[in-house]
Amino acid sequence: MRITRLLSFAFTTALISLQGPVHAKASDFPNQPVSIVVPTPAAGPLDLFSRLIGPKLAERWGQPVVVRNQPGAGTALGTQTVARAKPDGHTLLMANIAVSAHGALSKQPLFDLEKDLQPVSLIASTPFFLFVPGKGHTDLKSIVEDARKNPGDLNFAIIPNSQQHLDTVRVLNALGIEATLIPYQGTAPITVALLSNEVDAFLGSLGGMQAYLDEGRLRALASTGAEPSKHRPEIPTFRSLGFDIDMEPWYAIFAPAGLPADRLQTLHESLLAVMADPEIVEKISAAGYDPKTSSPEALAKIASDNLALSKTIVRDAKIEAQ
Repeated sequence: MRITRLLSFAFTTALISLQGPVHAKASDFPNQPVSIVVPTPAAGPLDLFSRLIGPKLAERWGQPVVVRNQPGAGTALGTQTVARAKPDGHTLLMANIAVSAHGALSKQPLFDLEKDLQPVSLIASTPFFLFVPGKGHTDLKSIVEDARKNPGDLNFAIIPNSQQHLDTVRVLNALGIEATLIPYQGTAPITVALLSNEVDAFLGSLGGMQAYLDEGRLRALASTGAEPSKHRPEIPTFRSLGFDIDMEPWYAIFAPAGLPADRLQTLHESLLAVMADPEIVEKISAAGYDPKTSSPEALAKIASDNLALSKTIVRDAKIEAQ
């Protein structure tokens, strides 16, 4: 009997070794395909991050990870889908900072950030840059002086009723200037407008803009980060130029509220492991973003604080909720 047990143990051990490394899980999860809902069209940072980490999570879990693009109502439609999903961890949301502005910008929000979503971890962040046409203003001082001499004459491009809209208002307030806000339906048409000198400035992320900076067709006057961006260290921060501006839009993973604690732990540990992969770090950095992770609690505070700030900006700037 003892020999039989030893042979059985040896056989089991050999079988496990043939199967390769097995990642420990806090529970039998995931036990079916996992969906990452991207609330924007294909392309763009949310889609990029999802398609980078999805295969790594699938490899780790032994389950397919499917990326589902569901744009609409800004980013609210896809977010609502996740908020209403079964809280078993098999439906995730790849969100950006806009998820925490929806409650301030909508008369009838499609979801409640603090009640309907479970934060898991940050994925990345990036400062905003103040972009101008290549033949436009040469530095921040000149654009501020111009705006103060001719209030409202400068045109700033915005994506209306979005986080970018709110952050543009924040920057204008901090600079102490007025500008005419010109609405566009996304970064692509804004880039065209900048390149053709239809607008004077745009506050946006570095992704997709680097080639135009290298060619001299666009110029970046300042960044909103606390420190100069490692991707463009030559661009000064607003703070270094004497303006109290410090903001770094973020990207993060959320799940439906009510997710069991053991599954949240598995999701969080898996994301941290994937985000530590040098290949993932390199590809996110190459796209102009800074890889970043967090605890669920830290992300919850970041999102809630931004929601409160968004409500203040909407109220003070008299932005009409849609």
